[in-house]
Amino acid sequence: MNLTDQGYKIFKSVIFQPLINNITSAVLNAIDHERNEELTDVDLMKKTVEIYLYLSGEKLMSDPLNPRKFLEDRVLEQTRTYYRQ
Repeated sequence: MNLTDQGYKIFKSVIFQPLINNITSAVLNAIDHERNEELTDVDLMKKTVEIYLYLSGEKLMSDPLNPRKFLEDRVLEQTRTYYRQ
């Protein structure tokens, strides 16, 4: 594992995992704002999702948490709720 991947692995375990619920809530909130035609920083949301995807890569999957799956499940749940209403 190269130095960059090792840094991401430490970032994932020390910073990302403890805050994943808060980060995911912020992404879901941004999606909600976008759906309601409110001003949203789409570039920031895109970069945040890219972090989820990168941290879900094979090199960083030494623990059971898959950030991509975590976010995906919550987005699908929110989308179902949105379209039911």
